[in-house]
This record gives sequence, structure tokens and C-alpha cells, in this order.
Amino acid sequence: MALLRVYAVLLGFLSALYLPVFLYFRSGKKERLEDEFADKLRTSRGWHPNARDAFVRERLAVYERRLHRRLIPWIYGAPVVLVTVVIMATSGT
Repeated sequence: MALLRVYAVLLGFLSALYLPVFLYFRSGKKERLEDEFADKLRTSRGWHPNARDAFVRERLAVYERRLHRRLIPWIYGAPVVLVTVVIMATSGT
């Protein structure tokens, strides 16, 4: 029962950690995409006013799916496995 409480607290902490990490990486990618669009704008003549938003939104959607697939194992999986290994190593079973 105590082990379940440890995992519940751990998952609560990891969930609180997941959102800021996700938003941090997403904002960095958004900045890079906006800069990439600005570079493309310098080399092209005509563009639609909503083109930048569409450009960023399309590429950001693809990046977000990949980011979720990468972050979930690292944010949730690795700490849970590490805690399990530590508990098993210290308990002797």
C-alpha cells in the first residue's frame, strides 16, 4: 500500500512537471519556425498576411505529436523505472 502512495505522489509530481517542459520546448520550436518564415519571406516577393500563422501552425502540429511521443517516456517512464529499481535494490526482493 505504501508503494502505491509513492507512485501516486511520483505521478502527480511528474504530471506537474510535464506541462512546463512541453510548453518550453514548444515555444522554442515556435520561435525557430517564425524565424524560418521570416528568412523565407526575405527571399520571396509576395505572401498572404495569414501565411505566417498557417506556416507555423502546420509545422508546430507535427512537432507537437513528436514531442509528446518523446517526452512521455522520459518524463514518466524513466523516473518510474528508476524508483522501481531503487526500491527493489534496497528491499532485497
